[in-house]
Amino acid sequence: MLMTRHLLLFALFLGTPSLLWAAPQLDLPTKRSSRAQQGSGKVGRPVNPSQGGDVAGPSTGEQVKVKALVDAEGRPIQGGQVTTRSVNVPVGARSQRGSLSIPREGRREGAELSLPGVPSPPVESAPLGIPGPAVTPLSSVPVPVGFPSTRNSARFLYEQLLEASRVGDPAVADAADRLARLGDDGVEVARFALRQDKDVLAYAGGRALVLAGSASDGDDVVRLLQGKMPGLSAPLTLEFLVENDPVRGNTELLAKLLQHDSGPLRRTAKRELRPKLESKDAGLLGPALSDGRSDVRRAATELLAGLDGPEADRLLVDRVTDRSSGVSAIAIRALRSRQAQEIDFELLRRAMERGEIMRREAMLLIAITEREDRQVRAILGPQHTSPLVRGLRSPLPVVQASCAVALAGIGFRSSRSEATRWLDASVPSVLVGVAAGFTFFDGFEVVRDPALRRLRRITGVSHGSNGPAWARWWSDSKAGFRASRSVIEVSAENEQRIVVTVEDLGAGTRYILAGRALASDPTWMALDSGEEPGYPALARLGEVSFLTAPQSTELCALLREEGVFSAELLPGPRGAIGAEGRQLRVATETGSKSFRFGVGRSSAWFDRTLVRLEGLREQDAWQHFPVAGEHADAPSLFLEEVDWWTAPREPSERTARLKSLVMRHLLSVQAGDRDEGLAELVRLAAPGDVLVAGDIAPLLDLLVEEPRFNNRSRSLVELLKAAATSGTGQLSAEVTAQIITTLHDRFGPSGLPAIKRLLAEQGREAVLVAAVDRRGLLRIAAAGALGAGDDEQDLDLLIGLMGDRDPDVRVAAILGLGARKAERAQGQVLALTESELPLIRTAALRSIGRIGGPGAIDTLVRGITSPDERYHLPAAEGLATIGEAEAASLLVSLLRGSSRPSIRDQARNGLLQLGALASDELFSAMRSPDAALRREAALLLARQVEPRAVSVLTRALAEDSDDLRAGEELVILTCVDYRSDALPAESWFQWWDEVDRRDPFSWFLAALERRNIGYPPRAEFDLGGTKEARLFLLSLIAELPDRLLAERARRELERLHGNLLDPLPLGMNATEIWVTSTRELVAGAPAGEVPVDGVDPDPEGGR
Repeated sequence: MLMTRHLLLFALFLGTPSLLWAAPQLDLPTKRSSRAQQGSGKVGRPVNPSQGGDVAGPSTGEQVKVKALVDAEGRPIQGGQVTTRSVNVPVGARSQRGSLSIPREGRREGAELSLPGVPSPPVESAPLGIPGPAVTPLSSVPVPVGFPSTRNSARFLYEQLLEASRVGDPAVADAADRLARLGDDGVEVARFALRQDKDVLAYAGGRALVLAGSASDGDDVVRLLQGKMPGLSAPLTLEFLVENDPVRGNTELLAKLLQHDSGPLRRTAKRELRPKLESKDAGLLGPALSDGRSDVRRAATELLAGLDGPEADRLLVDRVTDRSSGVSAIAIRALRSRQAQEIDFELLRRAMERGEIMRREAMLLIAITEREDRQVRAILGPQHTSPLVRGLRSPLPVVQASCAVALAGIGFRSSRSEATRWLDASVPSVLVGVAAGFTFFDGFEVVRDPALRRLRRITGVSHGSNGPAWARWWSDSKAGFRASRSVIEVSAENEQRIVVTVEDLGAGTRYILAGRALASDPTWMALDSGEEPGYPALARLGEVSFLTAPQSTELCALLREEGVFSAELLPGPRGAIGAEGRQLRVATETGSKSFRFGVGRSSAWFDRTLVRLEGLREQDAWQHFPVAGEHADAPSLFLEEVDWWTAPREPSERTARLKSLVMRHLLSVQAGDRDEGLAELVRLAAPGDVLVAGDIAPLLDLLVEEPRFNNRSRSLVELLKAAATSGTGQLSAEVTAQIITTLHDRFGPSGLPAIKRLLAEQGREAVLVAAVDRRGLLRIAAAGALGAGDDEQDLDLLIGLMGDRDPDVRVAAILGLGARKAERAQGQVLALTESELPLIRTAALRSIGRIGGPGAIDTLVRGITSPDERYHLPAAEGLATIGEAEAASLLVSLLRGSSRPSIRDQARNGLLQLGALASDELFSAMRSPDAALRREAALLLARQVEPRAVSVLTRALAEDSDDLRAGEELVILTCVDYRSDALPAESWFQWWDEVDRRDPFSWFLAALERRNIGYPPRAEFDLGGTKEARLFLLSLIAELPDRLLAERARRELERLHGNLLDPLPLGMNATEIWVTSTRELVAGAPAGEVPVDGVDPDPEGGR
């Protein structure tokens, strides 16, 4: 079979040159060479010759040069020259060339490597059983006096280390590991190397001693790490020690090394310490937190920020007043969400104990105000104002700014305007100065964000970080400025003029409830601008409903009871605020307050209020269906009907009146204006028996008026079915025939999906009747319904329909057999792949991929390489669905060889469907000299959350900073976003150096922790995961504002599910539909079981 494919490709690509332009360049798989055959000439990984790398194969006396523009991780190398060496290769050593599986630096996971252009060292028989004759190396590099071994194998390895120029070269780690395998002789050489000044030797010696040395050797490595090791040997040695000897590479050692003189070693110690630290270890960071170097204190504070517990809290409070503002900022950010009340007491005690505000107290005040704003509660009160007011006159800008920020909160919460006049003058003046950036001062970066936040709160104005705009606004406004406050006085008269706005920010939906008095106020009804907009402006923003007088009174009583009008509930954001979340705004003539809850956050009062508001909205739904010709607009309908709806009525009366009003509305407006009315009618019909047989005729009229088959048409079909089944619960054949005829005559092929569903709902007998109907469209629908079924008897009918007089029916039958994976029809479908009718051949190529079997892959290859381009795409689709490992290499070839995006898309889909069966081919493609193929393979592996894709994608981004797809996939895979950095690739490379490369799921969990999102125990995500883990991921997908992190959650859910899931759609409503349809599939949970609080609902929540 393989020979047949080679002959076919030989004929197509060599015998017929003109076909090279017509067919994709498909490289058929050949027997893969052995690892040993692949080993020669590799430096870390294959180097693209077009990027400056060339590797010459060695022979006796041959000069071998290795150059590259990138290092082993894909980083660009300044100047391009990595190594240049000359090696005289002994004749007897050539046969020993080979490749070992070498861990990358620090024994992280890596590629197959070999010493570049150099044979494996000849060795003597050794205790470890390493074979090979004793051959004297002919290297020109002299071995130093005092070298402890006369064994040629040890000398050979030492010579190679002397020649190496880069400590990070994987060949250095290879040589060190070989030394360790030489036994006592290798250990002696390792001890000798450890004491040398060359970093390559010191690292190789340390690595070998960690692997094979005695206890005292391990202690020597630790002592040398704490002292001084040459060059870059120390970070790599430490990394290797931590992984391979965790007893010596413990948290105590790592904490001490945070204060080492070597910056690279300190950074490595921090990286290795982060995942090991526990709350009980907080005290280990004490010396580093008190170090005289700010970068040491900063690193220790960042580590401390990841720990919980009283000791960590105390140490963070100490760092708030660090002499470095950068360290203070880290501590303040870490403290703002912590729940321990003791933090409040300690910050407040330290800030107020001297009675005067200086820089130390200023930082403490900012920490307090950040906790107030994040947790939406008061810590500072009127009793603290005296030193703060004095601080407004301080000569230190940081003191002025922090006091103004603190006073802005106290004054905003106060109802006594006469006692807080500074809120109208000096406080905003100072805050505007900070916002405008009039003066840059020590601590500015700590103060500016809280200053801007509180300035927006007390002014009701937002100019973002636009300093000049703030300055102009204050110049124009300060004369008569009066600050906003959190207390709203609402009289009985004002209750009828209330305006409440509810917004779902992610979905972009908004509805407004307005008091009855406003509907009859001509000024408000015409007001189209201003700080408190009237009806025209609000109607553009969203759906406006008017409250009856009793509803307004009831609503205000509820808001009063919940504390919305008082200082008890402070306005502002709760939780992480992104592009999504929920917002409530309450406005009266005496003031307004706005409350915004981030995704996954809520509060009992907020939920109770929204439930009541939603109830009022549903009660007033009748207002949105004015009848054209009877009502000028919705407010006119309200004024005409409000008395009837205010009077006591039975629910059935209200439903009947609403249904009548909606039906009249639908019949009076154009088809394009019927969406809301149809949605309301669907809602009304849901309980059953609301629609009756008398509604069928007008609903059919509405269906005929639709210009095309669309969502409204689908709704009308469902409503017709509801009307036809009212009272009986069964859809009669007569009404079904009416609906099908209307769909057939009005919409033609676009109505086919609805016809299929109607036939399926009527049962198998209806499908069999349609299969012999004179109308071809019905026979097509029948073939589709049979293809979706599972009755074996139907296969004979489908096979029979392959001989129908209508080619479209034959196509539907072929596709139906493919959908059924009908092995019984394999021979007939295979024969049709050579049909002279393009429609038939195309369908057969698609279906044979699903059916598979003998000859299927060869047939699809012929289709892909056909001179007729019409068959390339369907053949690629067939290959993508065949699900056989043998197809993986063909699909990779399509990625490389096809110039058609649609074919490459099918190749990608097929490789994703194959999953682990395609991994070897994709890993091989990631090592290709073809940069485009490397990128494609890495993108596909990133979709499967494969960590090894990171370095390839980062390299692609380094080579093309405008590669948006690579950047987006890196964000999804790594769960960190450096795209806005000046050098994003370098930032990802640095992240890659510091992270645990073997555990991509930990990257995802770390992203959740950064957002203060709790998650189930990690063990619940193992293997297929528990039901709770799957439901948790579903809730993340539904609620996360970060689209890319939601996509990562979808991929993790896909991993647990074991099969590909549909991609996430855009838009909140579409996402909700996706979640609902996916819930049963992946979690086995009935609709509604995913809790709305799947993401931590606690508005104050920590991790």
